[in-house]
This record gives sequence, structure tokens and C-alpha cells, in this order.
Amino acid sequence: GRTCAAGQGSLLSLYDAKRLAGPLRGGNPSTWEAVDGGIRTALTETRKGGKGVRLLTGTVNGPTALHAIESFLGDFPDARHVSYDAASCSALLDAHADLYGARIAPRYRLENALALVAIDADFLGTWISPVEYTRGYTAARRLDPGKPAFCHHVQFESRLSLTGTNADRRHAVGPDALRLVPAALAERVLAKRGLVSPWGKVKAAGVDAKALDEAARRLLAAPRGRGLVLCGVNDAFAQRVTAYLNHVLGAVDGGESTIDLQRPSLQRRGDDRALLELAAEMREGRVGTLLVWGCNPLYDLPAAVGFRDALAKVETVISFAERSDETAQGAGFVCPDHNALETWRDAESVAGNVTLGQPLIRPLKPTRAFAESLATWSGRPASAYEITREAWKKRVFSRQSEAQGFDRYFA
Repeated sequence: GRTCAAGQGSLLSLYDAKRLAGPLRGGNPSTWEAVDGGIRTALTETRKGGKGVRLLTGTVNGPTALHAIESFLGDFPDARHVSYDAASCSALLDAHADLYGARIAPRYRLENALALVAIDADFLGTWISPVEYTRGYTAARRLDPGKPAFCHHVQFESRLSLTGTNADRRHAVGPDALRLVPAALAERVLAKRGLVSPWGKVKAAGVDAKALDEAARRLLAAPRGRGLVLCGVNDAFAQRVTAYLNHVLGAVDGGESTIDLQRPSLQRRGDDRALLELAAEMREGRVGTLLVWGCNPLYDLPAAVGFRDALAKVETVISFAERSDETAQGAGFVCPDHNALETWRDAESVAGNVTLGQPLIRPLKPTRAFAESLATWSGRPASAYEITREAWKKRVFSRQSEAQGFDRYFA
């Protein structure tokens, strides 16, 4: 029900003078007919050559986009969708896969928290879902009549963030020590519960021991399920310890607890390991066609990943960039996508909570929706509206009892 500063500022991208005015082939302006023909030929050669087709994106949580991707990749014997996030939360998802058997990002219910400890997680500014978290945090910090207590917030971070400026206690910690803060905090909580940490003794050098003692005391004083620890460090050890600590605190017990695993967040689902595997496949020449949508890996990824050299080994690179970014400049074909305000779009930010958006303006430039491009190359051309209807009928209104609701929704 709200938008953040970045969301409000995104309106300006619609009128960006650097938006591409049509498709490119070999870096030169072309026509959609010529580009489509060239891409179909390239895909056929990839299939005949026994090489793979890979689609690289940021996190995709819209039913229509996922439906279009699955339909397109299903035509190839060796095809895979890989996603990553420039601000990665991959370790968070991996930690929950280790602990609970499902690679999911929890939905944090900050409105239920009475004791909150955040470790390098700027949840009011940039981390995962700041609009949602701001509303929950505001509710937790408001002392209403009949409310048992006011949420106490402790922040450990290496730089001053918007979240840190709002904390009751803010503790500056060096970047190298942040990954050890969850373990040092958990040891104190477990000791008070008569438990022994399964990872052994950890000393977080450079972290104030009194600050950790106070944070642990606050978490233990909160009723079971009303304490919460957030960790924004993309480190496997730190995230596993944080997940275990929240489990011990009863944060996943259900009811008014602070973590919901039944309806997880779907906003940061990138997989760093899958990304590294893709880069290795590209370097080995096993990828014949790479499609890049909604991301700019040559800008986002560190040089250590070696993505630039790997990209040079791919025979056909197709970009859907709206403007000529670093990755698009190295692509053989650029098929600019519509701006989000020019096309049908949807999202499922939280499992089971699906939203739909319609075009607010006719396309200002001769661009084409991502889903329409995939459908065209599959030999099943359709409009974005038709693809959206099909996706919602199959993925959202999938049960027979919901058919009437679908007809009303798309009347």
C-alpha cells in the first residue's frame, strides 16, 4: 500500500532520453522482423549444436513472467533459468534450506517484535522489503493502549544507515567482524538457556562485549516468539547461526511470532551458486545462447566472477535492456523491453499475495514486452494481455472453484 523513494523515482525512467528506440542487431538499429529471424536461426543452431540455452535474470516473482519463461525454455532439451540479485541474499535462503529443507526467504513480521536485533540489515532503507518493514516497525514501536511493551531495537552495523539512526542502541562494528556477531550473540542466548552452541566458541574481535550482553538480555526478556534477529550479511555461517538463533527464540512458532515460513517472501530469490555454475558453463563453451533480462551482470558482478570473459565464449547473447547498458553493449541482439508502466505486469511479493498492474500509457517507443518476445521466438505469438490471462488462469486461478473469480477479474 505504499512506495519507497526508489519506486517513486522509477517514474522518471519512462521518460529517459537514453531509452532505446527499437531493436539492435550487432549494435546497429534493426527491425523486429530481422531481429526475430536472426534469433530463431541462432536458437535452431544452438539446439542442433547440442549446446544449452540459458536465461539470466534478477529475481522474478510475477506469475506471467514465470509462465512465459517456462513455456519458452520447455522447447529446448538443455535450458535453464538462473537468477541473481545485485544485493544478494543468497546465503539467507541457503541457510533456511539447511535448517528447514526449503530454500526460502522468511517473511519477517516486525509488527510482532518486542525485542529486535539487526546486524548490518538496513531494513528501513534498502534490505529486501523496506516499505513492508517500515510499516511493521512503526507498528511495533508505537505504544498503544493495552499494548504490553514497546519494541526495543539494537543495531550492529559498519556504516551509518537509515535503520541505524532509528535504533535505541547503535553499535559500530568493523566489516570484518560483522559475520561473527550472530555467533557471539547466539552463544550468550544459548548459555542462558543451558545449551551449548553447535559451532564452538567464537570471539567477535572488535565488538563490545557489553553491547552483546545487553542485546542477548533483551532477546531473552521478550516473550517466546516476540524476539527477532535480522542479519544482512551475505555469509553462509552468519545466516545459519541467525536462523538457528531465531529458531531457539521461538520466532517461527506461528501465531503472533516474528517469522512466517508458511507464506515466505519471494522478493530476493537469487542463487549465487547457480550464477557461478553458469559462468563456468559459459567459459567451457557449453552455452550456445544466453538471454539476459532485468539485470546487468557486467556492471553488477565483481571481476572475480569472470563474467566478461565467460560472455565472450557464448555464441549468441540476447539482451532485453531498455537502454544500452554494459551487458547490452556486448550483446549480438538487443530487444528492448517495455517500461513497466507501458505493459501488463504482475508480482507475487509474498507467497499467496498476487498483484496485477495494467498499462498506464501507450508505449512511447517501438519496444516490445519481454513475454511477447519469448512467445514470438517459440512460434506461439501472443499479446502481453493474452499471455497474462493464460498465466493467471493456469497459475493463480488454477482450481475449478476459482474459475468464476477469474472471469470477474478479467472481465
